[in-house]
Amino acid sequence: MELKPKVWIYCHTNAPDDRKGLLKSQQRQLLFYARQMDAQVIGSSGDMGQQDFENRSGFQFFLAQARKSQVQALYILNAESVADTGQQWQKFVNMMQRMNMQVFSPRVGCMIGLQDEGMKEQAVPCLQ
Repeated sequence: MELKPKVWIYCHTNAPDDRKGLLKSQQRQLLFYARQMDAQVIGSSGDMGQQDFENRSGFQFFLAQARKSQVQALYILNAESVADTGQQWQKFVNMMQRMNMQVFSPRVGCMIGLQDEGMKEQAVPCLQ
């Protein structure tokens, strides 16, 4: 029996509130994507507002869970879920690489994948 990859779902909206239900909509889309990818969702978190990703409580919760559990991949709706600028995106990519965390999106597929570096897998941006 093959084990399903363990994934975390992260949702974000820049709006200061979620009156339009954007977080719930993102979560539904990402849960559907996880089912399509035959992945095991082990948790989810989300944030509202325009602060940098590393200062968001929901993202911090993901990081804490990833450090103590077997999270293998992060599912986000798109790059804007974690970064509004190229500099923020690069910071996010570097963080995910240090954690050897894969990142996927239902819109583009693999955003950060694993590359075999000799005897060790290393997280790298996927070739688009």
